[in-house]
Amino acid sequence: MGPEALRFIVPFTGVDLAAVQVFPLIHGHAAVFTHRLEGSPRDNQDAALVIGHGGGPDVLVVADGSGDGSGDPDLGAEAAKVAVGAIVRGVIGGLADGLSARQGVLAGFEVANERVVALGAGAATTLAACEITGDQVRTYHVGHSRVLVCGQRGRNRFITAVPTDAVNVVGDPAMEVQVSPNLRLGRRGTVVLGSDGLFANLSHPEIIEHLRRGPLEGAMASAIAAARGAMSQGAGSPDDLTLIAYRPHQRASLPPLDPEASMPPSDQGV
Repeated sequence: MGPEALRFIVPFTGVDLAAVQVFPLIHGHAAVFTHRLEGSPRDNQDAALVIGHGGGPDVLVVADGSGDGSGDPDLGAEAAKVAVGAIVRGVIGGLADGLSARQGVLAGFEVANERVVALGAGAATTLAACEITGDQVRTYHVGHSRVLVCGQRGRNRFITAVPTDAVNVVGDPAMEVQVSPNLRLGRRGTVVLGSDGLFANLSHPEIIEHLRRGPLEGAMASAIAAARGAMSQGAGSPDDLTLIAYRPHQRASLPPLDPEASMPPSDQGV
């Protein structure tokens, strides 16, 4: 399947969304939210990406950038933006060269690492991605941004691990990409990608409870309010907040898509 089959590519870098945005994909719907820590004077250091494919895999990505604290305060945002751009180029270039989505995503991770290392000054970012084909999901991740797969009844089917003995980030020459086996999502399943703003403030059962059922946009709003509530009450970890929730649907129910309306504005280019 060539790059001409792509429906749209929408990156979110250095922006604060006022509300959840929902995108119709070939296999389901993806809802996206990203916003800097409320009250923070710096830019949002998180980033997100939706690649909607017209006949092959859809790809979803979350990144959470950081610097060493002594340089440019926007270095984390730049690292996340560079990483998201590398994934776009890896997937599109891979399609053009006849590679699989897996090969394209992994190539994107490698290029992202090279470019973030080149930024210097301790620039780094986490990077979590999932590739969705029909009812099959494969996850890729580096660092503390995570991917969770659950069923409608609340069963936790899969969650990516986080580094323990060593910090594994994009921006480290020793970066290691963790890749899951193919996972069957099921008709009533949900995939959740999130930065630390989500996973450091809500437990896995809490995230599942908010996002596993009900209208997707409302479920997202519930999870966002809960994560922000934990931050404001001092019981959580104040941070930028980014999450993507995906649910499958029957192909016949796919809403019509206006290609022009789906393209990102000019300041969202990668």
